[in-house]
Amino acid sequence: MSTLNIIKRQMKELEIANSDLFSTGPLDENLFHWKAMLIGLKDSPYENGVFELTMHIPPDYPSKPPKVSFNTKIFHPNVGEHDNVFLQMLKNENFSPIYTINR
Repeated sequence: MSTLNIIKRQMKELEIANSDLFSTGPLDENLFHWKAMLIGLKDSPYENGVFELTMHIPPDYPSKPPKVSFNTKIFHPNVGEHDNVFLQMLKNENFSPIYTINR
């Protein structure tokens, strides 16, 4: 299955999931460049916060992970000083095609 078909399928899964805690989708209809909005969880330090992220999906996805970064300043142990997200699952050697855009 082509990368575009995989992204389109995962996009439909996100539409079905329809969460109040996040929204995401392609920027300017570019399926390889996405924007996401996360809502801070109640009773957390992030409560009432709205956090914007960008995600760049590589052409060889799902063999390679997307690059994710925050556009909104946030203090979190998994976010670097340049707002890049540092999760083991987003490193090439740890990424697996079982991970999807919404999981």
